[in-house]
Amino acid sequence: AGNVIEVTATYEPSGVPVGDLRTRGELGLVYPLLFQGVGFTDTMLRSTDERSWSSLPSDDAIAQQSVHAAVGRLGFVAVGQSPVGPTAPPSGSKGTRNGSVVIGILAALVLLGAVWFLRRRSPPPPPSGRPRPAVDPWKE
Repeated sequence: AGNVIEVTATYEPSGVPVGDLRTRGELGLVYPLLFQGVGFTDTMLRSTDERSWSSLPSDDAIAQQSVHAAVGRLGFVAVGQSPVGPTAPPSGSKGTRNGSVVIGILAALVLLGAVWFLRRRSPPPPPSGRPRPAVDPWKE
């Protein structure tokens, strides 16, 4: 999900590229929100040659749409997305659309039933024949 990022570093002033890190560094990537519903897990992937990719132990912060991993080597990184559970990701079929239509129809029926129920109740009793005395706030 998202783009491939190349993370590089060089020693200064020699300009020699950094290979392995002495201490693991924390790397975070933010990924775009894909409206495919729930049921996906996001993992950070790393490659040194842009052809073979391996997953890194990472933490998926879904609310922030970010993945964090401790990396010991620089290179190409990306966020990979895979379905959770035995089912495949949702396809572009009409199943989701039909479900939305059914929910909309049910909501409309509930609303119509509530209006009918409120109108069916007996009207409030008419006011009594005696007029209420007028109160003048300026008189004691």
